Amino acid sequence: MPSSYEFSDVDGFACGTVGPKGQRVFFLQVREGDTEASLKMEKQQVAALARFLGEMLGDIERKRGAEPPEPLDADTEEADFREPDGPDWIVGTIGAAYEETNRRIILWIEELTEDDEDEAASARIALRPGQVAGFIQQANALVAAGRPPCPYCGAPLNHDDGFCPCWN
Repeated sequence: MPSSYEFSDVDGFACGTVGPKGQRVFFLQVREGDTEASLKMEKQQVAALARFLGEMLGDIERKRGAEPPEPLDADTEEADFREPDGPDWIVGTIGAAYEETNRRIILWIEELTEDDEDEAASARIALRPGQVAGFIQQANALVAAGRPPCPYCGAPLNHDDGFCPCWN
């Protein structure tokens, strides 16, 4: 069974890719001390997580109103992505919550498993708002750097010739 993780004081929270456009593999990477997890994700998962976390940061700031005066992501923290040997496991479900007492955004991530497997690996990740803001910037840049979408169906155009099968 793959490893489960508990990250409570994260040193680095990044996303990155391995491989050429059209064949990229997306990763979510978390580091704390000597422990590092590289979790494989789909491009759509990266985009959706960045969009959701961006909305969450906005909601938290609105709820906090004027106290304290600086925004949550004032100290955006970018982490370096280190190319992994391979994924620790593949991301299935993702959940998020805000822990107000510690001012941390908590991510719960579960491994994608087959129906017959007993127990999925999981990760609990406590993040500072600046780390989340840095991740959002990285994720948006990675997704935007991919192949352009087909104007008819939205699927990525073929990298070699810009063709989409829906044009037949």
